[in-house]
Order: sequence, then C-alpha cells, then structure tokens
Amino acid sequence: MIRANKMPAFGNAAYNLVANRTTDGAPVGNHSAVTQLRSNFDKAVYDVFKTVVPVTFTLFVLLGILGNGLVIYVIAYRRKLRTVTNLLLANLAVADVAFLFVCGSFTVVHYAFDIFPLGDVPCQIIQYLLFTTCYVSVYTLAAVSAVRFIVVVHGSDHPLVRSKVYVKLLIIGIWLLFLVANVPVTAIHHLEFDPRTNRTECIIDGIDEGRKLFLLTFLLAYAFPLIVIIAFYLAVVRHLRKTGNCVTQHVGHVTKVTAIVVLVFAICWIPLHVHLLVGYYGDLPHGIAYGSLLLVWHVLVFVNSMINPIIYNIFSKDFRREFVVTLSCCIGRTEPIAQNV
Repeated sequence: MIRANKMPAFGNAAYNLVANRTTDGAPVGNHSAVTQLRSNFDKAVYDVFKTVVPVTFTLFVLLGILGNGLVIYVIAYRRKLRTVTNLLLANLAVADVAFLFVCGSFTVVHYAFDIFPLGDVPCQIIQYLLFTTCYVSVYTLAAVSAVRFIVVVHGSDHPLVRSKVYVKLLIIGIWLLFLVANVPVTAIHHLEFDPRTNRTECIIDGIDEGRKLFLLTFLLAYAFPLIVIIAFYLAVVRHLRKTGNCVTQHVGHVTKVTAIVVLVFAICWIPLHVHLLVGYYGDLPHGIAYGSLLLVWHVLVFVNSMINPIIYNIFSKDFRREFVVTLSCCIGRTEPIAQNV
C-alpha cells in the first residue's frame, strides 16, 4: 500500500485536492487543476491561462478591498453610522479585506509560479491568517444576528445595544480568540516539493492532520455558527408571531439586509467545504471538468468577501446615501445623515 502523507493546504486545496485511492481507500496521489491544465492544453494556451487567472483574481482582490474599504471608511467617517450593528459590519469588512489580501496573494502566486517563492514561514503565516479571518467573518455574522435578536425582542434601548463599549470589546474578543485558537495551524503546514504534482506546494504534513483540521473547520467555522444564526432569526420570527408586534420599517429592513449577507455566505462557502471533506474522507472526480469546477468554487469564496458592499448599496438606502455623500465630500457636497441601527 502506498500512502500519501502530504496533502494540500486550505489556500490551494480548493483547486488542488483531487485524490486517487487504492482499493483499501488510502490516498496515493493528487492532481492540481494547474497540473491538469498543463497536461490537457498546449503550452501557448496554458501560458495564457497562467496569465489570465492571476490577473482575474487580482482584479477581484482590488475590487473587494476597494468596496470593503469604502464600507469601513463610511462607518468611521459618518459618526451617526457608528451603531452597534454597523460596527460589526465594519469588522466584517476588515476581515474580508484581510482575507482577500492574504488569499488573493496566495492564489495569484499559486497560479503564476510552479514553485511557491515566498518560503516556509510565509506559507505558515498565510494559512494561519486564512483560517483566522474565516473564523472572524462567520462569528461576526453570528454576533450581528444576536444584535438583531436583542433589538427586535428587547428593543433598541437594551444596554447591550445602546452601549458601543460592549460591541467593541466583543470585536476585540473575537479577534483575540481566533488569533490564539489558530496558532496550531502553523505547525502542520510546510513548504515541500510534491512529486505527484511536480510542484513545490504549501501543504499539510499528514492526512490525519488534514482530516481533523478540515472537519473542525467545517463544524466550527460553518455549521455551528450558521445553526446559531438560524436559531436567532427563528427566535425573532417566533417572538413576532407570539406577541403580534410589528417591528419598525427601519429595523425590519436592517434585519433583511443582514439575513441576505448571511445567506450569501452560506451559499458561497458550502461547495468548498464539501470538496475538502470529500477529498479527505472519500473520493473526488478526476479530469479537467472537475478542475474547472474547483476554480469556480474558489471564485465563489472571493465573491463572498467582495459582494457585501454591493449588497449594502442595493438593499440599504441609508448605506447607498452615505456612499454617495462620502464619495462626493471632496467637492463640498453634503446630505442628511440617516441612522442605521
């Protein structure tokens, strides 16, 4: 039996984990989407691919950073927008900017070079930051859903909602918790040449380590927080039906916007999580078609981190107004400031 002890890391697993297996189920190899493309297309087409994909992902990163940076600036610049919910949304934007910068850089390097040129320590730091920002994003969404529950059930005068001190401490606590909790991620990631893909990869040192890591990531960074978020929203619906109360148009609108953000997160991340779990615990398809799907699923992860500003602009009149005001402030135009609890 031949057993593969080195498996792809999170950053490149989205398009790198396609495992062959022996009759007893042991992984014996993997073929990255890059390697598959190299073997299925002539050199000219492959060279174009190596250029187009990094440029495309770079564009995603720049647009995402620009949009989320605008969200952060608007909330920081417009004092009356510094509400509890908006401070959490600003924290989500910070996590998205960090994720786009780190994961985007990693992706561009992965496609543009056959050898990871940044060294072993950057490989470990990149994976550490990837996991950290993923956790911060989803638990910030969980915190937003908790705030919406408090506002609807207990009113906007509740101390936890009125005081910005609590939410600032919560944001700091979320970052500290996951900065510490993800330190072990660095210990299992290494830069190593993989003869199965003929590439120098940032990989996980051991199949068992990879299985534990991605199972925990799915449970703790996707399934559990989504269950908590759904529970909060169901509790809101149950409260409204039980009491017969109608929330104000503003509160209901903000709740709707945050629900859309959560739904987009759930849809964009589920293909990658399923791919990783099946890759480590089951059998994945082979061929260029599946390699192309992996690329699409990886794009969805980027889309999730860059689409929130678009959602705010489409569905939130308050944010749309403030975006316009902020962008036009340099020429002296001003508009009334609307609150967004």
